[in-house]
Amino acid sequence: MIVQKRDGAFLYSTSDLATIAYRMETWQPDVILYLVGTPQSLHFEQLFDVARRWGRVTGAWSEQVRLVHVAFGSVLGEDGKIFRTRAGGTVDLASLLDGAVAKALEIVTANDEGKPGGAELSAEERRRVAEAVGIGAIKYADLSHNRRYGKSAVFQTVENAGRLNLDYSLGKDGTLYLSGEYRRGDIFSSGFASLTNIAIADVATRDDAFDGGEFFAYRFDGRTVLGTFGYNRPLGARDAIDFSIRRVQSTPSNRPDFDEGGRLRYIVNQYSLLYLLRF
Repeated sequence: MIVQKRDGAFLYSTSDLATIAYRMETWQPDVILYLVGTPQSLHFEQLFDVARRWGRVTGAWSEQVRLVHVAFGSVLGEDGKIFRTRAGGTVDLASLLDGAVAKALEIVTANDEGKPGGAELSAEERRRVAEAVGIGAIKYADLSHNRRYGKSAVFQTVENAGRLNLDYSLGKDGTLYLSGEYRRGDIFSSGFASLTNIAIADVATRDDAFDGGEFFAYRFDGRTVLGTFGYNRPLGARDAIDFSIRRVQSTPSNRPDFDEGGRLRYIVNQYSLLYLLRF
C-alpha cells in the first residue's frame, strides 16, 4: 500500500488512514464498519493492517477497535456492467424502491384482473400489496447473499508450529532460499458431507459460504508440512525476478473405521513467478 507518493501526492489510502485516526480521536468507537463492494476487499485488508501497525506504534488504539469490511456484490445496470459513481448514472435508493413497488403493482394488478371471477382487490389494496412485495423483494435480494461469520466451533482452531528458513547468497547472481514448516493441531476445511469427512471430523457444520447447501465446513486434528524452494534474481537496483516452488501436505490424525479406498491426505503444489519492483 502506498501512503504518500515520491512527489508528495496523497492517495485514497492516505485519506482512509486519516479518517480512521480522526474517528478514533473524536469518538473512540468499538467497531467501524465499511459497507463497500467486494472488489475493494484487498484495499481494506491492506488498510486495516497498516492502521493497526500505525496505531500500535503511535498510541495502541488499534487493539480497542474492530475494523470490519462488510462486502457486497457488484451492482449492475441493465447492460450488465458495474455501476461506477464517478461516471454518473447510478440509481439512488428512492428510485430503486419506487421502481420495485411499481413493478410489483404491475404484476399484482395483472394477476388480480386475470382471475376467472374478476378482480377482487381495490386500488388501495393493490397498492398496499405492491408496496409490501416490492420493498420486501429489495430486502430479500440484499440479505440473501451468504456470508461466513465463523461463529461455529469449526473455526476455533488451535495448533503448534515450527518453522525453519535458510538463505544462500550467490552474490550478484541473487539468492537461493529454502523454508520448511511443520504444524500439528486443528485443520479447517470445506467439502462434501461424505462418510469419510464426517468420520474424521471433530466438528462439522453446513458451510453457508456456498450456495446449494452441499458443502460442509469441518475441523479435524492432523499435521501439515509446508516446504518452499525459491530463487531471487536481481535485475537492477530496484527490481528482481522471484521464482518459487511450494508444496503443502495435510494428513488427518484420525482414520475412519471403514475402508475409505486410499490414503487420506491433501496435497497442493504451487509454482510462482513474480516480478518485484521497489517504488
